Amino acid sequence: MFKICNLIIFIISFNFLTSVEIHKINIDNFTSTVIKSPNIWVLEYYSEMCGTCQEFYETWNSLTKSFEGVKFGRVNIDDKKGMELAQQEKALENSIPAVRLVYGKNKYFNIMIGTEDPLPNVNELIKRIKKEIMNVSKINDKKIYIKNEQNDLL
Repeated sequence: MFKICNLIIFIISFNFLTSVEIHKINIDNFTSTVIKSPNIWVLEYYSEMCGTCQEFYETWNSLTKSFEGVKFGRVNIDDKKGMELAQQEKALENSIPAVRLVYGKNKYFNIMIGTEDPLPNVNELIKRIKKEIMNVSKINDKKIYIKNEQNDLL
């Protein structure tokens, strides 16, 4: 019984330690949180009413746990301030869900657009993000790791 309790505590602790903070981004905090940040950000534009967005959620959740040194945020376009940001950033031109890598002002890369059929899996998204991070890393000395790839440093 003691071993089972310890195992349960370990699993709960491990899940807690591996959780990633996913920031809620909108027109009010985009500049201060994302644009002025020295970090590389991966943003998902989505709607809770969108079936494709709901289908993509598990992939997104796995993706957020795949990197260290990258910040993640979600922009809910159902919210008025989220929609304002999506329109300002022209993120809806290619449908939702949309995933973008953002680094500084006017520096973004589309990682995924909602019209892709089928939607990419987490490994394909990691590959796409890794490619863009390699380009950004030339101007950024931050160390970024992809988890579960034997300490793959970018």
